[in-house]
Amino acid sequence: MGRFASASAFVQEAEESEQAGHSGLRRDTEKILEALLDRREFDTDERHRSAVQNVRDALAGLPLEVVVDDSGQVEICSMRRDRARRILDEQIHTAFGDLLSDESLASARQHYGKAKGFLQGAEPDYENSCKESVCTIESLVTALTGEKDLPAAIRKAAHAEMIPRPLDEMIIKIYAYRGKEPGVGHGHASAPTVRRAEAELLFDLAAALGRYLRVALTAEPPAASTSSSDAGTTR
Repeated sequence: MGRFASASAFVQEAEESEQAGHSGLRRDTEKILEALLDRREFDTDERHRSAVQNVRDALAGLPLEVVVDDSGQVEICSMRRDRARRILDEQIHTAFGDLLSDESLASARQHYGKAKGFLQGAEPDYENSCKESVCTIESLVTALTGEKDLPAAIRKAAHAEMIPRPLDEMIIKIYAYRGKEPGVGHGHASAPTVRRAEAELLFDLAAALGRYLRVALTAEPPAASTSSSDAGTTR
């Protein structure tokens, strides 16, 4: 009972921490469960499977799922969050990933991969995930337009009516977020306050905006409209 009591106290203390994990449990609790179920802690696959099943049974009734990948690594996931994430992955992120297979967009592909790694890795880094998501948009825009400055490229596209207003300002403000949020673009005296919610939002926006900008910035600019007073008329 001594071991059980100390383990219970450890989990209780972990649940009192402030940082929530992506499953909805506290991040420290997730780390404890994932460490306990690490395949390297077991001498056979059978014992590992049995331990995973025991934890699944203990979590029964909660909207949580114990996911084991091909290498035996375990992750505690929220079933509610996973459904929404699967929809986003299928409808937005998968298509955007296919788009980034173009060799001319290799830099954007690298930034996008880093954003995903910082967001979904075992040790999430939300500040850097946000930064890399914004860098994905920036890299995509500069590659498609040849401009070195994102705001200038977007304003030029809006002037040519390739991007409707005020979408141009929205994109520019997302870019500005990288430089103004502490810890995202530059070092600041104040501590970063980026949560998972912001990191997920920026990651999803990178894919959604990226797909849109790929079409908008490679389309032929609209032909200049000609008013009836300028056009020749026949009588």
